[in-house]
Amino acid sequence: MANLDDMTILDVARKIGFLNNSQINECLELRKETPDASLIDMLSQGGLLNPHQIRALLVAARYEQTRDEDLAISVFATSNGFLTKEAVERCLQDQEEAYVRGEPFKRLQEILLEGNHINVQQMQMILRARAQIEATRVQLLATGAAIPTKPPTRRMKTPSSMPKPAPEPAADPDAPARAPVPPPMAPSVTLNQPLITRKALIKPPPTYVEDFLKKHKDGAILSDSFKVALRRTKPGGKHDEPIVVIELFGTLDDSVERAWESYLDEAIASGNGRLILNCEELTSIATASLKALATATRNCRDRSGDLRLYNVKETIKKAIHNAELDALLRVYDSERGVVMSYRYM
Repeated sequence: MANLDDMTILDVARKIGFLNNSQINECLELRKETPDASLIDMLSQGGLLNPHQIRALLVAARYEQTRDEDLAISVFATSNGFLTKEAVERCLQDQEEAYVRGEPFKRLQEILLEGNHINVQQMQMILRARAQIEATRVQLLATGAAIPTKPPTRRMKTPSSMPKPAPEPAADPDAPARAPVPPPMAPSVTLNQPLITRKALIKPPPTYVEDFLKKHKDGAILSDSFKVALRRTKPGGKHDEPIVVIELFGTLDDSVERAWESYLDEAIASGNGRLILNCEELTSIATASLKALATATRNCRDRSGDLRLYNVKETIKKAIHNAELDALLRVYDSERGVVMSYRYM
């Protein structure tokens, strides 16, 4: 999920009575003076909230922002013709009861996938398109460019409404004749000099989606916070069959569980059950996603293959240990080591 928005935090603080309107306005004014400062630091150091209140506020704000993000995706998907309004409203209704009670609820992506309203590739397309549009909007705001609007109607002056020139004083017959005033010189222009316009200065920014897919041709965006890329390698030796290597980027949380399971199933089928996961860019993994890995490992072994990991962070090793999956998930230090381990299968 994206970082918490300041306005979401302040709005929730107002709703639950932690801050009043004057305190919120004070925070907004200070934010303008110190845009790089952390809002949470301002609330804490300013004595407005104690640590327990801040923690409760962040939990509530994150809950609200999760719901807001799903609503934003639903609006984007329906307004751009990816899904019907009726289908999205039914899926959001599945969240409503748990949301109103303040309980954990399934993310919209998961509900859409489970209800077969959409497949993984279509979900990626929606997220990619929304991310590109949002990145362009942010770039336009950063450059100060405004979205073109219809210009105001210009009221043309008629000859009768134009100011009349003041009458010239009568000429003195004895005064010397005045020299004619030369016309103003036009500014010099160097030929072949390019004219710089605002349009030329504003270039659509490469989004993180475009950058990722250019670098990883077989990449996929499974959620806003989790991406994968697939490639193949061979171990050599007598069993020189290709092995599928999946590189993981970001956070594997509960919201992406369904898409992650589907992706693993497709990878197992395409690689004859021989998978390697590069976890170097994986920041964290939820318990549900670990269970999906365990299921995928068993499916690989049913095909006389295996699923093995390397470049695993200590925090993720600890999560594997806590889930009691040490014996099932084999962890290696390097890609060479894990690839060579397949030579003798």
